[in-house]
Parts: sequence; C-alpha cells; structure tokens
Amino acid sequence: MTSSPPLPQRYLLGFMVLGLLAGSSNGVAKVVLPLYAASLHASPWQIGLVGGLQFTGMLLLSMPVGGLIDRHGSRPLFRFGGLAGAALYLLGFTRIYRPWQLIAGVVLFGLLNPFRMVATQTEFLHLLPRIGPRKAGWQRASHSLGMFFVGPMLGAQLLGLLGCSRRSMRC
Repeated sequence: MTSSPPLPQRYLLGFMVLGLLAGSSNGVAKVVLPLYAASLHASPWQIGLVGGLQFTGMLLLSMPVGGLIDRHGSRPLFRFGGLAGAALYLLGFTRIYRPWQLIAGVVLFGLLNPFRMVATQTEFLHLLPRIGPRKAGWQRASHSLGMFFVGPMLGAQLLGLLGCSRRSMRC
C-alpha cells in the first residue's frame, strides 16, 4: 500500500501542474498568434495589436472578476473561462481569414483570461495558510516556467509540425 502525499502537498502539486498548463497556453499564444497575424498578411501595427492585446482583459476585468468570485465562487468562473477559451481557440480562431477578425478574437480571448487566472490565484491564496508561506512561490514559478519557457517551445514545435513556411509565412 502506497501512501499519498499529505493534503496540502497534493494541492500544491495540483496548483503547480495547473500553473504550468495555464502558463504554457499563454506562452503558446504569445508565439503563435502574432505569427498567425503575419500569415494573414497583417500590417506591422496589426501584428503589434495581436501581440499586445492578449492580456488587456487582465487590466480591465481583474477587479470585476474578483467581485464575481466573491459572489459565485472561483470554480464556476474558472470552468467558464477555461471552456470558453478552449471553444474560442477551436471554433473561433480556426475560422479566421482576415487580420481584423484575429484582432477581435484576441480581444475576446483576453477578456476570458481573467476568469481563469484570477480564479486560480484566488483559490491558491485561500489554500496558502494550509500549504505555508515557504511554498508560496512554487505555484507562481510553475506558471512562469510554462509561460516563458515551455509555452514558447511548444508554440515553435506546433508551427514546425504544421509546416509553417518561413518564406511565405503561410501555415
């Protein structure tokens, strides 16, 4: 019979995996979406908008989402943000043929980000007294690892697998 890790350790590991996955999805988007804009023959300022508007929702909605979390809880809002973001990626971004459509999709995706990110951080902060302050940085570190290392590498791999041509910028 194997023993499972104590409850706070198991939650910390779960939040680290969730942080790594969330960060990786953001890192993939930071690499792939501007290149997608370039493949649509977007102008330089449109490519800049695609790259820069991805986290505008965090600026606009972090506090309102915090109020919604207080009223409805973090898990339903996380589910909404995760499912809506996945649906947008699978159903919305695959039907984009013009740069302005991509910009609108990125804005919409940016507005969904706080539902995932603020909810996750709120849940982690509620758990922090049980985990202990000495382990508080691990969740943030796993998110950063995903966003700035794993995600961009996965984005580059995806582009390579899809056969994105350097010369024509067509994927």
